Amino acid sequence: MTAGASTDSVEAELTRLQADIGRRGRSFTADDRSGAPFVAMVNETFARRYLGIEDAIGRQVRFGAGDRVLEIVGVVADVPPFSPGAPAEPEVCWPYAQSPRSASFFVVRSRLDSSALMKAIEARLATVDPNPPISNVATMEDRVSRQREIGVRMAVGAPRIER
Repeated sequence: MTAGASTDSVEAELTRLQADIGRRGRSFTADDRSGAPFVAMVNETFARRYLGIEDAIGRQVRFGAGDRVLEIVGVVADVPPFSPGAPAEPEVCWPYAQSPRSASFFVVRSRLDSSALMKAIEARLATVDPNPPISNVATMEDRVSRQREIGVRMAVGAPRIER
């Protein structure tokens, strides 16, 4: 069922933030923890492409080598991809507490300038880990600019090493 779908585990707080972009169903809660029934949220593209419906609440999908069955508890609006003009891809996420990962990434919306925001994020992370391994920090504008630069280089035939 995950062929062609982006998957990830997320904190419950992220799913509450997704209310800004529209959703049906519910967010993850503290009850969605290790040992509880597996749950997932999908985007609208996933629901349409793989289930043929807009509202997939209550449907079950099977994931992973262990054939884990997850119940869809929420459907969120598609998030625009990093590449301008690219179509939305199917996405599935489940609570981090049900499937922790060794590496994580954050998407943060803020009115702070990037320097002040990074300091605030580092201070908050330090409350959990005094020396967190932080890398690949970039604003959305930086990422979009880099994507455009790569596109231009590819269009003019730049060798792969220069991209």
